[in-house]
Amino acid sequence: MSLLERLRDEERERFVHAVADGLCGRASPRYVDYGHVWSPSEWLSVVQQTQRALLQAVQDGPGKTEEQPAVPRSVEACVGVRRDELRSAVTLSSLALGSAQLRDFDWKLKLALSSDRHSALQTPLLALELDVQRHDPPHDPRSAVCDTSRDAVTVELSAAELGTLITALENASKVVQQLK
Repeated sequence: MSLLERLRDEERERFVHAVADGLCGRASPRYVDYGHVWSPSEWLSVVQQTQRALLQAVQDGPGKTEEQPAVPRSVEACVGVRRDELRSAVTLSSLALGSAQLRDFDWKLKLALSSDRHSALQTPLLALELDVQRHDPPHDPRSAVCDTSRDAVTVELSAAELGTLITALENASKVVQQLK
C-alpha cells in the first residue's frame, strides 16, 4: 500500500471513501482527480489494492484489521464507519453472480419411435421442465429490493444423459451437505 502513502492524510481518507463509494455502486474515484499523484498503471494498482483491503477488512470483521500492519489506518477508519454498507454491497454483488432458484419441475417420459435417420428408433426420452426464479440485482444501488423473474427451461434427455444429470446432482448435494 506504499502507493497510497503518496497522498496526504486527509486526501488518503477521501480517496479510500471514494473507492468504498465505488464498491457500493456510487461514483468511483476518477483518475483525472489523482493523475498528478499516480501514473495510469499505478492508478489501476492502487484502486485494486484499496478495494481488496476494504473487502478483506469487511470480511475479517472488527478488531482483526489492527493485527495486520499492511492495512492503513485510512482503510480501518473507512471500514469502521461503513462496515454495514460495504457488507450489504458485497452481498448484493454476490447475488448478481448466480441467484437463480429452482421453484418447481415437471417431467414426462416419451418414446421416440423414429427419426430422420432411423425408421425404428424406439428410444426413451425424458422431457424435463424446470421452473427457475431469478433474482436480479436492483437497478438502483440504494435499493435493497431485487428484481425477480421466472423462466421455464425445458430439456430433453436420453437415458445416458439422465444418468449423468442425476450423478451431477448427487455430487452437488454432497458438497452442499459438507458446507452445512
